[in-house]
Amino acid sequence: MLLENIAIGRTIEIFVDREGYCYRLTSKVEAVNSKRVCVTYITSNGRAFSFDPDDNVKIVYRDSEQMWEWNNVRAGAGKLNNEAVHFFDIRDGGKSFNRRNAYRVTIEQQVMIGYYDQFGTPAKSSMMQVIPPKEGIIIPTEMTIPKFEKGMVRDVSETGVGICTNFEFRIDDGLFFQLKSPFGNINIRAQVVRKTELRASKNKYINYYGCVITESESKLAKYIFEIQRQNIKDKKESEEFGRERIEAIATQKEVSSEEPEEDNSDIYGQVQNSSIQNNGVQKSNGVSNNSASNRLSGNPVRNKETDSALEEAKRVKGIKTAADAVRYEKQTIKAEYQRIQGIRTAADELNKQNNGKKQPQKKIEGIKTAGLK
Repeated sequence: MLLENIAIGRTIEIFVDREGYCYRLTSKVEAVNSKRVCVTYITSNGRAFSFDPDDNVKIVYRDSEQMWEWNNVRAGAGKLNNEAVHFFDIRDGGKSFNRRNAYRVTIEQQVMIGYYDQFGTPAKSSMMQVIPPKEGIIIPTEMTIPKFEKGMVRDVSETGVGICTNFEFRIDDGLFFQLKSPFGNINIRAQVVRKTELRASKNKYINYYGCVITESESKLAKYIFEIQRQNIKDKKESEEFGRERIEAIATQKEVSSEEPEEDNSDIYGQVQNSSIQNNGVQKSNGVSNNSASNRLSGNPVRNKETDSALEEAKRVKGIKTAADAVRYEKQTIKAEYQRIQGIRTAADELNKQNNGKKQPQKKIEGIKTAGLK
């Protein structure tokens, strides 16, 4: 944007960096050409602002659609039509500017918000008002003493700050507060530019104020950069943890897929075998073969006894799945040989020999046999 396109009477912002402090000033355009813009003489609370040769100054102008900034301008004071003005000589071309491009960080820091009352108006100021001595005017003592309200700085950037409080400020009111940081306390003055009401049921404070910073310290930029650096570090660590977690889950699934599938039917079968052996219950070959075939076909024989044993196994600490219950049964209960029709084991041969032996006849009272005399 060309400097001469700035409209007479419009407001421009002036930002000054001086010896570790940053100031924001505003004034109205009185005259402009291709190399210089003159503005109304800048005063604040009755004090004239004086520019130093070593100041780093930039000006910002908003037209109907865009904001523009000029950096490294030379500031001074002079006269225009016998009226005192400040002027700014342009060294570089203007470029588009977006205030919200400034990195904003959330800090949610509790602060005490201070302000000064102004004489003859309900407006608040970030600095004590200076009234030229006039005959008959008495300056109230309370105007020289700042007042404070509880609040919270929700977010901050190098150019703006968001403040929450229950106190009612007006648009253009000034205020000041102090931030705590690893670099020491940071003094900030700001001006309210917008207000938003918050829901009292969900927030400690009912008002949110968007403010433009009018004065701060260079430590603020360091503090914001440190928070930004820590946020980036935390984000990277969180992403790395997430990737490691995903890889661990994928590895666990691969290991699980390589293990043989075990279902509840195996549990019921093994629990049933164990309870049969432990209780000394003997089944005939037909029943045993039928039970074995049911287990092989995936249809276990279930009853109250096997269900109870299964539940007891599942209540053991560390057992969470059916596969865990199977492992528990294998480790704690001695599994018997499954007797399947057509398969003969050493136990079958032993039973055959015992059955082949001649058993002595039982003597029953009242019955005479050939062996009795």
